[in-house]
Amino acid sequence: MKINYRPFLSVLLALFVLPGSGQAFVTAIAPHGAGNGVSCTDCHPNHLGAATPCVICHTNNTGGGYSKNSAPLVNTHMSLECTTCHTPHSSPQCGTPLAAGSFSGFTTSGATTTFTISSLNPTSPDWGNPARWPSKSGPERGVIFLVRNGLWNPDSQSFIDFTAEVAAADASSITVTGTHAAGNLTGSQDFYLLYGQMMRSSINGKSVLFSGPATFAVSDGLAAGGRDSTPDGVCQVCHSQTDYWRADGTGTNHNGSLVCTSCHAHRNGFQADCNLCHNYPPRVGPGDSHGRHTLLGYGCDTCHYETIPAGVVGPTHNNGTINVTPGPTFPGRPADGTRPLTFSYSPPANGIGPGSCAGNSCHAYWGFSDPVTWVINSNVVVIAQISGLHAQDADRTLDFAADRSSCYELVNNQPEERLCGYTWDFGGAGSIVGGNGEDRITYQYDATGAYAAAVTVTEPLTGISDRKSTIVNAEIVEPPPASADFAAVITGKTVTLTASLPADIARIYVYWGDRARTTYTTSNSEMKHTYTLGGRSYDIRVVTMDSHHNEVNYTSAEDPDLTVAIP
Repeated sequence: MKINYRPFLSVLLALFVLPGSGQAFVTAIAPHGAGNGVSCTDCHPNHLGAATPCVICHTNNTGGGYSKNSAPLVNTHMSLECTTCHTPHSSPQCGTPLAAGSFSGFTTSGATTTFTISSLNPTSPDWGNPARWPSKSGPERGVIFLVRNGLWNPDSQSFIDFTAEVAAADASSITVTGTHAAGNLTGSQDFYLLYGQMMRSSINGKSVLFSGPATFAVSDGLAAGGRDSTPDGVCQVCHSQTDYWRADGTGTNHNGSLVCTSCHAHRNGFQADCNLCHNYPPRVGPGDSHGRHTLLGYGCDTCHYETIPAGVVGPTHNNGTINVTPGPTFPGRPADGTRPLTFSYSPPANGIGPGSCAGNSCHAYWGFSDPVTWVINSNVVVIAQISGLHAQDADRTLDFAADRSSCYELVNNQPEERLCGYTWDFGGAGSIVGGNGEDRITYQYDATGAYAAAVTVTEPLTGISDRKSTIVNAEIVEPPPASADFAAVITGKTVTLTASLPADIARIYVYWGDRARTTYTTSNSEMKHTYTLGGRSYDIRVVTMDSHHNEVNYTSAEDPDLTVAIP
């Protein structure tokens, strides 16, 4: 087949055969291509049947480690299909590449192909740094490497486009995913870098111009009243009931200098998300008092109402200043419903230390101090403690305890106990055989040895936690050693004591009966003692301790030879 290529526009589908394989492959522009191991049957398992939903593979919210079955997370926008805005096979919105250049050669290794750069000409200074190419801002796909008419197709006896996703780059080389090009990449050595969103050129029956995230919504200001005369951004071609960036060219006064996805993440279906900027909930002060307020159900607009009035981003949002203004109400108890909210916030002097809220009706309602000082009123303290004691009668079994851990909240400098959870890490395979399931656990290891066991104590409302660990030894509980048969030889006032003792005896303590004691370190030691006074009998006591710290006592009650008569 003949592939016709319009400048910088990728082919929809291409067939090619790897040499010697005898197998035809269908490829589309990356990332939906052979470089990521994606074939037609992954999305079209039944010929002419329904395609596999995009959300089957698009589940990865971590922003890294993408694979065929772990693509970037998506949520539907207003219940629209992904294909409303995207085409899965091509990238028609890449009429202007991010950069262009040429390469002198390439090598394959493992699961990647590395190209040696000969020249590079970025279209935008923002893309002059190769370190940015593998991943755009946020957890999105990296850019696409395109070689137009670079891949030889033996079926059609013609060159087709090669595309792959950039995995790594520096000033002299570009590494892409996949090795499917192999020896077939023998055509052009000119390359282009494209965005990977695969946007359609027409959405909702209207033409769309897209050259990157900064063009989601752009106003030229040429229409009456400063409106956009060409509302052709991805966000503009559909909107008719939104407050901003509508299809009629109005609403362009909203954050025109920002990229839409900086607040409206694609992975959230373009819902506004405080997490993108604020590490939500923002951590402020010891014990994360601010985080505790948000986790208790108080929305941002409860205390930042001027910034987010009625849930709509106001003109003071993102102005570099933390505006603290009470909303009209706060949520009270179920029987009371919403309650009027009043307070007067005083920022910390010179920006250092805590601010304070005077006449805070919310705190007065819940019984806290009024007025309050921000970091003193609420401060959760979590301190983990752990101990491990080996059971005396069970092999490889440890009794773990974390009941000495602390978990409390300081309210006006008075500690109030909090309910904390316990997460155990025993450091080795085994099973729980006892305990209360919380702060006391009995655990039996599958094998003997030393293990690093740990417990994490967490206060659930704030997420504040502490972790402590300890080294324990899982051992076999040895039975006491066999009884020894002692023999005493008396020469004058000197007694020589012998016995057959186990080989693992580490200490022998001999109490000679005249207030004298001798310690021996091996079972083969000669036990000898000379008495000062004769004409009487002495009762000898012997204590042995083996390498497992098992202790055995021997007296004349067990062995009459331990009573000696000194002439």
